[in-house]
Amino acid sequence: MALWQYSIYIVSNSDIEGKTVDENILLKAKGWEKSNISFDIKKLIERILPKTSSWSQSIDLWGKEDSTCVEMFLGNTDNVELIHIRLDFRERHSKQIINTIIELVKLLNASIISNYKIIENNEQSILIDMSKSPAFKFVSNPDSFFNDLGDTDSKNQ
Repeated sequence: MALWQYSIYIVSNSDIEGKTVDENILLKAKGWEKSNISFDIKKLIERILPKTSSWSQSIDLWGKEDSTCVEMFLGNTDNVELIHIRLDFRERHSKQIINTIIELVKLLNASIISNYKIIENNEQSILIDMSKSPAFKFVSNPDSFFNDLGDTDSKNQ
């Protein structure tokens, strides 16, 4: 992931119920059986990004990996394990992207995970999380971003 990308995951609520949200949630997500999904995920995503070639047979990709993209991780069986969304803060984004994320989360009975925190599935919560992200800080003021990294290093010594 690039410094200018804001990253979130869409994870099935059944994968996170009663569990601590950590990297194991993402690594062990069982997701959704495709046969149990009552809408065409691909058509919904294609409203905002074009389908592109992925580096992996187990990942469906829309958009560009080094820019704004959606990665759908597919399991060994006929299921979608989780969805990873990266937004390129160097580009202007329409509210359609946020609204599509919100719609996708609702339809999948899922949650949004950002930096191992569950984010409420509404526009305001997503925008607040975006504004607090390292990607936002990097794009807004790269010098300050790197200066703060240096300050963190000196405090840890």
